[in-house]
This record gives sequence, structure tokens and C-alpha cells, in this order.
Amino acid sequence: MFDPEEIKKTLAVIAEADLTRPEEVRDNALMLENLLLNKKIAPSEESEIMIYLTKNGLLRKLHSLYEKFETDLEIDQAKEILGNNLDYRQYLMYKRFFVLIKKEIKLAKIEKQGKVLFIGSGPFPITAILLNSLKGCAVDCYEKNREYAALSVKVISQLGLADKIRIKNRNGKFLSGDNYSVIIVALLAKPKDQILKEISEKISSHTGIICRTSDNLRQAFYEPTNPDCLTLCKIMGKNYAKGEQTISSVLLKKA
Repeated sequence: MFDPEEIKKTLAVIAEADLTRPEEVRDNALMLENLLLNKKIAPSEESEIMIYLTKNGLLRKLHSLYEKFETDLEIDQAKEILGNNLDYRQYLMYKRFFVLIKKEIKLAKIEKQGKVLFIGSGPFPITAILLNSLKGCAVDCYEKNREYAALSVKVISQLGLADKIRIKNRNGKFLSGDNYSVIIVALLAKPKDQILKEISEKISSHTGIICRTSDNLRQAFYEPTNPDCLTLCKIMGKNYAKGEQTISSVLLKKA
């Protein structure tokens, strides 16, 4: 049995991590995962914990912590590859993303001949790399942070994937007119409302959209996508995060 009061106390401590100290960020983020994932916490207790986090202003702190943790991991992995360690499977989040991408491929019926756009690809575009590895499809990536985009361009070149994966320093709310079979919107890609509005206005009815989000207790890791944003399109299906997974995926089509 898990004591919700003890979980609350621990979460309060985790949320106060000093984000300027990488080791503390990593330790606290891993503590957060260990505390909340792969645990049989009753739905009523999950709700109680989320209410506590919301009322005490801890959610935003936890989101900032986990975003910093993931970004640091991506930058470190990118530097590893540029240092000639080309085995991207050593990435700490590799297994988690491998499972996520396999499920998203099935959800959106992504094929080899398809062309995918990934919005919010970050310093280390693991989603694009796995899409190409698993299906062989071409992937365009939008990354609005210039430094992250430049770093990931080098990574893709080092991995010999420049002919399959293109990185563009571009904001997702300014969509080009290319014909994509599937568009994936990263969980950390923002502002979601503007990005989804842009997509819904410019894509054809044949384009599938995967919008990543978080549910229930996993909202301690990521801010969920506002349900109002999803009403711009028609919901066709959803994969819910389970076990050690943190990200859920919603499949949308133009209404």
C-alpha cells in the first residue's frame, strides 16, 4: 500500500530542486519517476495527489524540473554522438521512446512511403531517428530553438541520416505547405492552441495528427494538452501511457 500523505511530502521536496544544478535535477527527476511510475495507486489517490499539487503550486515546478531533466539528457546524448559514440540506443530514454514510437506508428498507420513532420524535436530528435529506423520513412523536424536545431543538424549528419531527416529552425505555429501523411506534435511543443489551429487550417483531410499529452498522475511530469485545443479536429483514437510510459498520444483528423 502507498501512503498518499508520504507521496505528497516527497513530491514537495522533489519540486524544490535547484534547476541550476544538473546532478540535483537528474536525481530529483529520477526520484519522481520512481515515486509515480509502475505503482498501483488507486484512482481516488491519484486525484487526491493531483489536487494537492495543483493547490500548492507544485505542478509548474515539477514540469520545469522534468523539462530541464529531459533537455539536459538530450544535449548530453547529442554531445556523445558528436564525440563519435554513435550508439543512440544508449540514450537513457531509448526504451521508453521505442515503445512510444511503435505504438504511434500503429495508431497513425505510418508507412515507409509516408512523409512525417515532427514539431518540437529538441536537441536530440529521438522520435525522428526511431521513425526512420523502424519504418524507413522521411521525417522533417521543426525546432524553434536555434541552438537546439543546430545541434540536432550535426547529430543527424553524424549518424548518416541527413538524406532522411531534415531539421528546420522553425516555429510549429508557422506550418509550411508540404504534404505530410502524419504530423506529430511533441508534448513540450508550445503554444499548442496556435500550433493545432495552424495545422487544422492548412492540412488535408488525409493527414493524420498525433498530439502528445499526459493523463492522470502523469500530469506531474508534463502539462497536459488543453482539451479545448483538441476540439479543432476530430479525435480518431488514443494510446494511454501505462507502466513506465509517461506520454499519451491522441490521433486527430481534420474535422
